[in-house]
Amino acid sequence: MPDWLLTVYMRRIAVWLSALICMAGMGRGAPEFVAATKIDALAQRRLQADLAMVREELKTSADSDKSLKKQEVELDALAMTIPSVRIAASNDFTTVFPLNELHRQIFKVQSAVWRACGWKGVVSWRAKRWDMLSPTAMPMTNAASVEMRMMRHEYRGAAFNLSNASESEAEVKMVIEGMPGGKNPSWITVHEVPFTDTQSGVPVAAALPVAHRQEDKYVIHIPSGLTRQIWLTFHPGDEPPGEYFGRIVLQGNCGRMRPVPLYLKIYPFTFPDQPTLHLGGWDYTEGKGSYEVTPENRESFIRILREHFVDSPWAQRSVLPRGKHYKDGRMAEPPDARALQTWLDRWPNARNYYVFAGVTEYFEGFHMGTPEFARAVSDWINWWTMQFADRHIFPEQIGLLLVDEPHTAEADRIVIEYANVIRAAQSKVVIWEDPIWANPSEGTRELFERSDVLCPNLPMMIEQGNAFSDFYVKQRKAGRRLWFYSCDGPGRLLDPYSYDRMQQWFCWKYGAEGSSFWAFCDAGAASSWNEYGAAAGGYTPLFMDKKSVVTGKHMEAIREGIEDFEYLHMLRTRVEALETKEAGNEAVVSARRLLDTAADRVVSCMTSRGLIYWNTAKDRSVADQVRVEILEALQQLGTGERGR
Repeated sequence: MPDWLLTVYMRRIAVWLSALICMAGMGRGAPEFVAATKIDALAQRRLQADLAMVREELKTSADSDKSLKKQEVELDALAMTIPSVRIAASNDFTTVFPLNELHRQIFKVQSAVWRACGWKGVVSWRAKRWDMLSPTAMPMTNAASVEMRMMRHEYRGAAFNLSNASESEAEVKMVIEGMPGGKNPSWITVHEVPFTDTQSGVPVAAALPVAHRQEDKYVIHIPSGLTRQIWLTFHPGDEPPGEYFGRIVLQGNCGRMRPVPLYLKIYPFTFPDQPTLHLGGWDYTEGKGSYEVTPENRESFIRILREHFVDSPWAQRSVLPRGKHYKDGRMAEPPDARALQTWLDRWPNARNYYVFAGVTEYFEGFHMGTPEFARAVSDWINWWTMQFADRHIFPEQIGLLLVDEPHTAEADRIVIEYANVIRAAQSKVVIWEDPIWANPSEGTRELFERSDVLCPNLPMMIEQGNAFSDFYVKQRKAGRRLWFYSCDGPGRLLDPYSYDRMQQWFCWKYGAEGSSFWAFCDAGAASSWNEYGAAAGGYTPLFMDKKSVVTGKHMEAIREGIEDFEYLHMLRTRVEALETKEAGNEAVVSARRLLDTAADRVVSCMTSRGLIYWNTAKDRSVADQVRVEILEALQQLGTGERGR
């Protein structure tokens, strides 16, 4: 063990002992101490990891550049101070890089390494937007450029990277030129992508806060030695179809910067306001909110979900209380409907309203299988269906998850008992179930038969193989509707491309009509901006704290997947309309071949469950390649609209 590392460990032990003595003297209990030291330990882990990476880069570069010897000494000195790092107890602390001044100094050393490799000032380079970006990655030689092909009214993202190789913080001012709508058109949103640390100790560039606007320029600040990815969200409204050649002008305080070429092609199609594929994510926005939904952030949360095509909100059982019942099961006193009304007011015009009922063997004291139970459940579902009807919501829009993830005979039995009663009373109310039988053929047959919607776990299906997927395809052919859901984690380490976007391609492949993710509201009982304080790594594809909600790459990937599904739907509609009229038409035959192979081409990389993680290598360009082929095919088939 090197002497400097031994010293680090000795100092850490001394600091912890001192802290214990101090806490005891102050009368603070063990829980407070554990919480405080956990954040300190995770911050120290981050600093040590980044210092080690920079040290490795420095060691490699110093062999050929003797001027870096000074930085070696500087890193040794910084390493000695890491064990004494303390994070002051504050609600404002985030894991956005750099965490503190010491972290900033570590990356300043990295900037010296970059300069020794020939980089000067702020370097712009091309980004593979879905690939995992490392804060210690060396800038690449491929010059930045942005290309986008899309239709009107849809959302699509593009990105490029800016790395600061100068000795001081860079301020970059950015202007978009040459696009319809003039400079910085309102239909292009500029996001800067900071690095944030995770409980797992793997930093991610996933959050997409909107860049600061100062008069007619976006202003980006980049600490020395760090990379800041710039993400552009394109959402053209009624801009005329055609090709546009523009540029992104960059002005910095660290030397001259060449503009980034910007190419945009808008095809003569308009994306529908309401896509075909349903989307939900156990958002739980009823009442005062659950998980990390609060009265302060709820409005922003719902707005962002709706902007990302969420059309099937979820509530917990509190929106459907049971009222009071006579001994024979008849409803004696109706329940309070205010919670339901409030929830419906927050989600006007949703296509589905789903409730996690969380039922057990007993309903208000009545045991399953008795006449009293059947009467009580019947009166309950009849009464609530009338309340929905008063809001012009039909029974087929109401869905009940009776038991979450049934995978035992007992859980199956509960679902079957309730489903039988509910179907007899209200045959169109949807029984929505997400079984997790690893071998679904071992599940109770009636569980699947009584469910209107079956929502298998997609990563489980990938893991279990053809027998699993064939079982659910047979269920669909027998009349059940399919959704897919995923609930792996920690969420930040999941691949936005293969986990979030690709699920919608699997929906197309297997004929599913909806997609779900656990859970849009679950940030691990903490702020998404500070996973150090979380009880566990969060699942939300957003970045949430008590007062605000910001979109992230994972949420953008979900939305783009919904749009990908719509591309396939548009192509199928057009191909089927033309096949009877122009059976031998070369363009129609080619489009049919594309339609039949598109989903398989995109999902073919998912050969194992482990590939849902972001750090696994895969080609993340295929989905965009295929969707552009679909755009070209649609244009060849003559489905375009005249420009306005």
